[in-house]
Amino acid sequence: TVRRLADHAARSLPALSTRLGIPSGGLLDVYVALPGTFQAIQPGAPPDWADGTAWPRQGLIFLHSPHDRPGDAEPLETVLDHEMVHVLVGRAFAPRPVPRWLQEGLAQVVAGELGPQVVDTITNARLYGGLIPIDTLVRGFPSDVLGARLAYAQSADFVAWLVAEAGEDGLRRLIQAMANGDTVESTLWEVTGRRLPELQAMLKPDDLVVR
Repeated sequence: TVRRLADHAARSLPALSTRLGIPSGGLLDVYVALPGTFQAIQPGAPPDWADGTAWPRQGLIFLHSPHDRPGDAEPLETVLDHEMVHVLVGRAFAPRPVPRWLQEGLAQVVAGELGPQVVDTITNARLYGGLIPIDTLVRGFPSDVLGARLAYAQSADFVAWLVAEAGEDGLRRLIQAMANGDTVESTLWEVTGRRLPELQAMLKPDDLVVR
């Protein structure tokens, strides 16, 4: 497993760096935890539901042992790509924090994790509780589990929409501008030609990019 993931990372990390338009930075250490040790070996306390974690400042990634994952879990290579995006973006923004909607949306889109689960989460919210407004999403995630799950899904869909609207070059310009400290409002205007209230008005619940 470790050898397979190392080979994958050697190919994938440069590709992720190129797509995001940011350097890969320094060394990256990836640990596949022995069964039952995922929580204990990390430099901090990860959430209970995490399938993998990234610590950009330290250049660390931790993955569960295959023996600790359900049989229908996504491939570890996908989880590794997700976490490598976190490290790359975290390094690009340092010492500034990465807005969570951008960090989580990018990781899902770039790792290829858009699929039925994202669609189901957004569809159920639309039917039973309502979506999170874009201007609320970009300010931060809800603290409750269900709200955070919806915020993850909407972040993925919003980033996917940005790529569809502005292209890969637009996505790289957005990352660079926000990493340099530009506000989300000014950056979205520069990349899409639309102000945040206009985006809020035009991105209706039925405008799912991920289908």
